[in-house]
Amino acid sequence: MPDPRSESASKHPLFDIQRLRAGSIRTRFLGILLLAVLPVLWMTLHTYIQQRQQMMAALQQDAAQVLSLALRDHEIQADNARQLLSVLASTPQLFGSAEACTTFLRGLLQGDQTYAAFGVANRDGRVLCSAATAAVSASVPSSSQVDDRIWFRTALAERRL
Repeated sequence: MPDPRSESASKHPLFDIQRLRAGSIRTRFLGILLLAVLPVLWMTLHTYIQQRQQMMAALQQDAAQVLSLALRDHEIQADNARQLLSVLASTPQLFGSAEACTTFLRGLLQGDQTYAAFGVANRDGRVLCSAATAAVSASVPSSSQVDDRIWFRTALAERRL
């Protein structure tokens, strides 16, 4: 025996199976709208991803250029320091009295703001004379020995700066 509810449900226009399968105009309209909007959304997302990748590549290139310039500047500073130390190594004022040496180094510091301190030490690491800017003098305790410093040991061992 057939179910009376199914007969009444199939006769009612809201429960028409054929109508649900074919879809209403609203369903078809939403489907067409979705088909029209999805490519636009896809292109927008794709464009955003491409622009972001291009921006990241440009940022990496800029960072590499800045790093290269900084490295070049550092190399120039190191070369300038080596040249200055070569000249200082042959300066007679550094081999005279401690007072004359200190006076010469102070004058050198006043003329050039690149360096914060200069000092002369013998091979044993005893500081013979030194001069420092006011900021360095106030923040760094004076030491009469540098033989425990890595930079001093390295310079003696490699015989270079």
